[in-house]
Amino acid sequence: MSFSEEQLKQHCEIILKDRKIFNKILVLCEGNIPKEQGRRSPQSYQKMERVPDANFYRACTPKNWMTNTPVFFVCGNCNNAISTYIALQEMLKEDKEEMPKREIKQLKYYHPKQIFVFIDLDNQVRKINDYHLNTTQEIFFSLYEKTKINLLNTETQHSIIVTGLIHKEAYFLIPELQEEVFDKYKIQSFYKDSKLSLEEIYLAMSKEIDQDKNLASNLEIIRPRIKNCIDLDFDTIEQFKNSWISQFQNETNDHRRREFILSLLTILNVTAY
Repeated sequence: MSFSEEQLKQHCEIILKDRKIFNKILVLCEGNIPKEQGRRSPQSYQKMERVPDANFYRACTPKNWMTNTPVFFVCGNCNNAISTYIALQEMLKEDKEEMPKREIKQLKYYHPKQIFVFIDLDNQVRKINDYHLNTTQEIFFSLYEKTKINLLNTETQHSIIVTGLIHKEAYFLIPELQEEVFDKYKIQSFYKDSKLSLEEIYLAMSKEIDQDKNLASNLEIIRPRIKNCIDLDFDTIEQFKNSWISQFQNETNDHRRREFILSLLTILNVTAY
């Protein structure tokens, strides 16, 4: 559920009063906001670093960045994360305009150095107001090309960032992890009572493509995202499923097979696997 105007204001005020963001990079992300006795409070926000998704991103931060570790704040859903970013920018601008010159230096010190939003791509397109790119789809095409990061555009100022795959969980299933993690890790991983094989998971996922109603209703949106897989049929969800399975199973080039796998991870919800 999206914030009401009053809830958004309260959410932003709690963030700006939290001393741990002072002089740090602030990253707003999706995730449920913990509640105390059924409601949000400053005390509940203090527990935020122990709950997904803020602690997920913090755990992914390289240790040699510890002196400059960003502070992650969960904001509920994707729309709330974006609206929080816009509202914080406006509140900081108003603070600066109203503050005497002698105190502006202190404002720069205590407030976050920079504010970012990191959200899942999802299969929908979300509009964004008061930002140099108008939708999450435009951000995706600016940051990624053919399932890879577009290095030229990463130098452009991006404050709202979308994942390259559909959700952050999809990165746990990229092909490179088979050998480097699942085969080498001393504790054996299993999938359906057998040694974990990512290829089996990809095929299991592909057989259930037509059961994803969200994907079926957004074929026109996801088609340009995986346009490098030119042989896929997008006319119906059933045809898309059959063409993906056929192309993947008959493809012998490792690079092309990887592209098909990443195309699947770009559009299909992986959390069930």
